[in-house]
Formats: sequence, C-alpha cells, structure tokens
Amino acid sequence: MRRSLIDLALVYDKHVGSQNPLNPLDELRALGQQLEQATDRATLKPIFHRLDELARVHSGDLDVQLAVTELKQRVLEKGLELKQREPVAPVVAAPMAMAPVEPEEEVAHVMVEPSPVPEERKSHRGPIVTAIIAGTILGVLVFAVIYNMRLAKQSDATVPVAVKITTTPSGATVLRDGEALCTSDCDVQMIPGMHKIEVQLEGYETVTREAFVLAGKALALEFPLAQQKPAVRIYADLAQGKVTLDGQQAGTLEGGQLMLDAIEPGTHTLAVTGGGSSATVTFTLEAGHPPVMSEPMKTKDVLAVVVASMGKQGRVATSAGPLKLQMNGQAQGDAGPAGVDLTGFQPGAAELVVGEGTTARTMQERFSAAPALTVFLKSDQNIGTLVVATNQDDARVFVNGKEQPKRTQRGQVRVSTLGKTTVRVEKKGFEDPEAKTVTVAKGAEVRVSFTLRPLPEFAVLVINDGVPGAEVWVDQRQIGSVGADGHFLNSSIDPGDRVIEMRREQFESKRYARTFPAGRPVTIAGADAGLTAIRVTPPPPPPPVVVEAPKPEPSPPPKVVAAPKPVVGTMAQFDSPGSWKEQDGVFRRKGGGTFTYSLVPNGVFTFTIHLLKGGNLFRGARVRWVAQYVNARNYVLYEMDNESLWAKVVEDGKTFERRRVATMTNKDLKNWTMQVELSPREAVVRIQRGGEWVVLDSWSEPGRDFTKGKFGILVNGDDEVGLSEFKFVGR
Repeated sequence: MRRSLIDLALVYDKHVGSQNPLNPLDELRALGQQLEQATDRATLKPIFHRLDELARVHSGDLDVQLAVTELKQRVLEKGLELKQREPVAPVVAAPMAMAPVEPEEEVAHVMVEPSPVPEERKSHRGPIVTAIIAGTILGVLVFAVIYNMRLAKQSDATVPVAVKITTTPSGATVLRDGEALCTSDCDVQMIPGMHKIEVQLEGYETVTREAFVLAGKALALEFPLAQQKPAVRIYADLAQGKVTLDGQQAGTLEGGQLMLDAIEPGTHTLAVTGGGSSATVTFTLEAGHPPVMSEPMKTKDVLAVVVASMGKQGRVATSAGPLKLQMNGQAQGDAGPAGVDLTGFQPGAAELVVGEGTTARTMQERFSAAPALTVFLKSDQNIGTLVVATNQDDARVFVNGKEQPKRTQRGQVRVSTLGKTTVRVEKKGFEDPEAKTVTVAKGAEVRVSFTLRPLPEFAVLVINDGVPGAEVWVDQRQIGSVGADGHFLNSSIDPGDRVIEMRREQFESKRYARTFPAGRPVTIAGADAGLTAIRVTPPPPPPPVVVEAPKPEPSPPPKVVAAPKPVVGTMAQFDSPGSWKEQDGVFRRKGGGTFTYSLVPNGVFTFTIHLLKGGNLFRGARVRWVAQYVNARNYVLYEMDNESLWAKVVEDGKTFERRRVATMTNKDLKNWTMQVELSPREAVVRIQRGGEWVVLDSWSEPGRDFTKGKFGILVNGDDEVGLSEFKFVGR
C-alpha cells in the first residue's frame, strides 16, 4: 500500500476543466516527485504545509485525504533519512584540572562539555521534525481508521442490516429501488449500500430519498409527509375566455385550457366567461381530501362537467341532468348537479362520456393521485377537441400539416378540430414517430398518444473485406485506416449525406456517396470495399545495337546478396532487463513505473501478459502498456481487464479516453495473449481468442507517428505483472 495512493494520481481519469487546471491528485503526484528529489530537510517544510492546505481544502474527498496521509508518512521517512546523512559534530572533552582523589572515588562521573551546536541548526530541526511527526502520526491514525472501516464494510457487505421506517401519517406504501417493500410503519432488512427509498400515500406529496445503509449499523428512517394542495384544471371548447377565482383575475384560456396549482384550503368560487358563455363553480378544498362541490353550478350556453378526484376516489357533477355517464366504456350512475361517485376510478388516463346519442359529450384526461378539480366546459358549437399526449414536454404539434401555436406542456396539448384529422409531433433530439389519423366528432374529445424516443447522436461506418492499411476519409477528413484483417469501424459519424474515400499507395482510390441515418450502421463490403492495384507498364526496350563483340571473357560468379534479417527482440532488450525476475517461465515485475523497451517500436510485439497482483480499494485490477512514450506526461496508454480495453491518450499530464471496447474474455481470466503492431501510420491491438487473432482497436491519426517514443509496460503501485512468450519482430 505504500505507493498505491500516489499511483492513483497517475491514472486519475477525471477530466479537468479550464477553471481547474490541476486536479488535487495531479498536484499530490507532483509533490511526491519533489519529495523524492529533496536533498535537505529545509525543502520538506513547504511540502508539508502544502499537504495540510490540500487536506483542508478537499476535506470531503477521501482519495485526497488518503493520499495526503501517505505523503506525510513519506515526508517523515525522508526527513529521518536526510537527518542520518547529515555530518555529526565530534564530541570533544574539555581539559580539566583534577585534584587527587581517594581510590574509591575513581567511579565518580566526569562532566564533559560538548562542542556548542550552531543556533540555526537548532532552530529548524526541532520544530520541523516535531510538526512532521505529530502530523504524520495523526494522519496515519486517520488512515488506519478509514482503512479498517473499509475492510469491515467489505467483509460485512452481504449481511443484511435492520432498518426501521416510519412515516407521519402511517399507512404509506414504501418502495426500495423501485420495488414495493412494505407499508409504513415497518421493520425491514436491507443489504448495505446506497438505496433509493420512495414513500407514497394518497393525498400527500410523494417523498424520494437516498439512504446509505452502513454494514453492521441499524438505521432508522423517518418520513414526515406533506399534504398535497389541490389543483384546478379548466378545459373548454371556447375560443377564448377569462377566468377569475374568488373575484380575482386568475388567467385567460389559452388553447381552451388553464391550470391553477396549489390552491389553498377553503371555499372558493371559480368563474369562466367567454364568447357569450359562462360558468360559475363553487367548491370547498381540504388538504388530504378530494374537493367537494359546495352548491349547484351556474351556467349559460354551456354544459359544465366537473370531476373531483384524489387517489382512487372520483366524483362527477354536471350542470344539467340527470345524464347517462360512462367511464372507460363502463356504465356509471346517472350524473347530475348533485354528483355521482365513480366506480373503479384509478389514477391514469380516463375517458368520460356524458349523455347519449347526438348529444353525447366525450372528455379525455389523465388524472393523477393528487387532489384536483377538473372542469370541462362544452358549448353547442360544431367542434370537437383533439388531445395530443406525449412523454415529452415542449414537443411541436402539427395538425393536418399545420403547426399549432402551443407545444405540449405537462405531457399534452388540446387542439380544437372537427372531422378526419392527421396529427404528428416532433422534438429536436428525438426520433419522429409516425403520424396518426383520427376522426373527431362534434362535442367529442379524442386522445392521441405519442412516445418520443431519444435520437442517437451519431451514425456508424463499417468496412469489411477492405485493403489492409487503406486510409478511410469522410468529407476530406481522415478518420482512420483499415486494419490488417480488412475490417474498419467508426461509430462517431455525423448523420446526413457523406462522401467516403479509401486511399492507399499503389492503389486506385475509391469514393462512395452514402446517407448516414443516426444510430444505424452503413456497411461497405465485398467488391465495393476492394481497391484496384495500379499496374506500371515498363517502357519498350531500346533497339539492339550491333557491335562486333570481343571475345568473351569468363564472367565472375554472381554475388549473392543476403536479404536483411528482420530485427528480433526478446526480454533482453528491455531498458532494465535485470529488473524482471523469471519464475516458471514468467518474467515478473512489481510496480511502480513504466518499463520501456530499447528497440525502435516499428514492428509487432507479441506477448502474454499476466496479472499477478493488482488493484486496491479505490481502483480495479488492470494490465497496462504504453506506446509513443516520451515522458511520464506524454504517451499513448492502453488498459485492460477481463471485460474491457481502454485506449487513452496522455498529453501534458492530462488523460483523455479515446475509446473503450469489450474484450469478451472469460471473467475469471488473469492472463491475455496480445499482439501490438506499431507503424508510422497506425497502431493495432489484437487479442488471441479461440486460437485466432481478433482486432480490438485500430487507430490512425494525421500527423501521429506511432514509432516515435518507446513501447513499454506500465505497472502501478503495488501491482505485479508478468510477461511470457515475449517477442518483437521489427520491420
């Protein structure tokens, strides 16, 4: 564990924005490097003070706290090491005149005065060492407590913990992580970890809270529930109208509707006027109860249908009657001014039909569990209502090809229309669902629902059976090269019409015009993916020149020129081959650092890499190798475990993830046979799977030469990796 937390900074993957040019773990790593280079104890003091500042500023960041603690321990060790290196002043006994003494007094102590120590040496030795020791001891204690807590959590992670859940009032439905758990008040068992708890009770606001259950520690959760304040919704087939509540202006009808939220308890009078029609509704609201009609409605040239609802309770009153009433095709009691309870009412979409025959009026609405008063006003105009419902707000609505002035709000919009009607919706960033056609009758409401699905941002280009090494260009921009297996894939193509071009020296280029739909692949394969080699016709031979030939002399035997042998490298060509220890055919190496290869990396590296030991509480176990390694702040990084390969670029100390691809290997596997091919134009990573080489990543980038810098193996912290069957074949 000694270096693991500092090595955490080496692979810290958090993107750093322009407002924060250096993340704390990067700075801690830099401080660690300064510490290693320190040559006297005076340089340790500012490092120690900066560690204190970082611990204070990032008090809530556990990774920073643990890294600071480790660095303080290293400061202490460094201070003691430097102290031992300092020259010690010799102790000199001052001459003293001594009087004769009796023999038995020869054992008396002789006081020896040491040479005086320079004052400045005293001034910074004591305070610095004392501060370092005190701070480090405290830090180590904190680290030990946290570390032991982590271990305890891990060991008890699967043991359920007692959790008591109470609500005020009780009787609420409790859900854990989206699944029904119990009815409050209740005692349950939960696995340690983070859980999402949701509490639902009719007439009360739903409460959602994240609860962290600690291993071995009982937990009590209390949920005080707030009563829902009723809402008033008005839907009218009037072209326009004004709405007042208790004599005060409450709003105007827009698109024939108005929503009034969180009405205070008490008795209220709602009035709607417009187009010569009017309606007055008096009702009483009480928190936690459905609204109640206080007195008969007053209307003029309009039929008022009022639904008072809460949870599974619903009651309908009409301004005229008695009238036949149906809900979702099921007959109910007759509706009238006195009102009638609805049988089988449930929150959700509902269709109400009042009246029968040519005078029937249809109403569509989605009722929530919250208390609400919904007022429908139906005139005798030759018009109906189209209710367009979507799962997204702010969706554009087109009726018979004409965009409507209002977009969906609260999941719907109401449009006055009549007869056969075609409707469609659209929203930027979502797929366009198919249009729907319905027929809207006079006085009827027809509900049309659409589901908008997010639109994928990019399209995919796939090339099979291509010419290995051919460059792939899209709209005059190179996006990569065909791999050695003739395969190419890029999943970040902008949708739309694109021109693809494939180029390679000594081959004729080929262009394709393709339309890329978002989220779908465009494949070029077979003969379309092939390129035609350019044939060079040699010039005709010159006419023969007749010259009297001298007597031939015996020609010397032809010189046999041996073809240059390819460069072949083994483990012996690592820059520090002695640091690898062989055991049972596996060359083992512990962290941490980057162990580079001495030969120019223009060729193919083949090896089996073994994960012998790796990971800690804060990061998973992975094997790592690098290419184009210039220094510790600039290189190409590959990380892999038994699930994924991460391809990253480290520039100026900042890490950017270029790609992640599934390795599809056995989850219990701890060694992988790999092939890394580097050339000036391309870097290809392959894995051996089922006896065949499978390409995991193929990357090329204009201006990037993958043979510059060095190839190497990166080993972090206390990790230990092994290499076997290592071979490099150069070009």
